[in-house]
Amino acid sequence: MKKHLLLTVTLLLMLTACARLPIHLQDRAAESHQVPFQKLIVDNLSTTAKIGVGEIVYVNGWAPAHSGFEPPLNEAFVSKIKNSIIATGVSGRVDVSVLRVGFFVEKNVADDVVLIGMFMLGRERGFKCDADVNVKTDNESRRMTLSHEIRRPYFDDDEQVRTFVETCQSDLIKQLANTISNPLESR
Repeated sequence: MKKHLLLTVTLLLMLTACARLPIHLQDRAAESHQVPFQKLIVDNLSTTAKIGVGEIVYVNGWAPAHSGFEPPLNEAFVSKIKNSIIATGVSGRVDVSVLRVGFFVEKNVADDVVLIGMFMLGRERGFKCDADVNVKTDNESRRMTLSHEIRRPYFDDDEQVRTFVETCQSDLIKQLANTISNPLESR
């Protein structure tokens, strides 16, 4: 009985030691933006992705790395829109529907082959976050993809990932506010 209990405790300790803590995200962008409408309505129509940073996805191109964040990327982005875009106009209404929010890493199938992947760890690769949104005013309704991308080696720790995602989402908020404020110039 004692051996089974010891084995169970040892397995639980090994499993919890391998578990990663979630990366905590802010509910505000780095700066606030004003838009010339009286009312801003934000709808979250996106869903939480099920693919994590450490999961293997065989792909040549952009591999999703959405999970591992608290709150989830889509909820953090919607909170940033609500808290960082301020309606200061005297009339009009703008509706923003968030359809999808993502975080991706550029990779190829060779990255997942153990020996080859070890040699490719230090190479530069793309990292991006993006969001599909729909912006509707009295005059128009437009769907767009906002995107922010960099090239660099893998992140060293969770803090670097958090900093990138916060910077990226703040840039997406700025792009969205510019699109709302200047709809004809952003086409």
